[in-house]
Amino acid sequence: MLRAALAALVLAPLAAPGQNLGRLALLSRLGEPLDAEIEVTAIPAAARDSLSAQIVPIGVFERFGVTPSPPLAVLRAAVERGADGRPVVRLKSTVPLERPAVSVIVELAWNGGRMVRQYSFNVDPPERTVAK
Repeated sequence: MLRAALAALVLAPLAAPGQNLGRLALLSRLGEPLDAEIEVTAIPAAARDSLSAQIVPIGVFERFGVTPSPPLAVLRAAVERGADGRPVVRLKSTVPLERPAVSVIVELAWNGGRMVRQYSFNVDPPERTVAK
């Protein structure tokens, strides 16, 4: 119970309301390097220039019993502009994904605050061709 309460506290927004990490769009498949976009919603114009993103350190994963997958050494997170010009957090790996289960904890920071959110999802394998 205490562990769940602590997890809720740490994984909840840690600053002013309004900044939010939203849905994740997966742009890659199993056997390819991870490529995903996380929408950043409700960001005041004044905070947009100070946005930064990172994968949290291993100690945060360990505190909450989450095993990072893929390993942290191959993961990167950065704030970029999406196709519509709004900020998104881009998740990438430097190596192809060999396992379908992905579990990451992302931190979004800006002048005056930060928030942390866990994402766990499965990556689909490439389409298989069926021989006739």
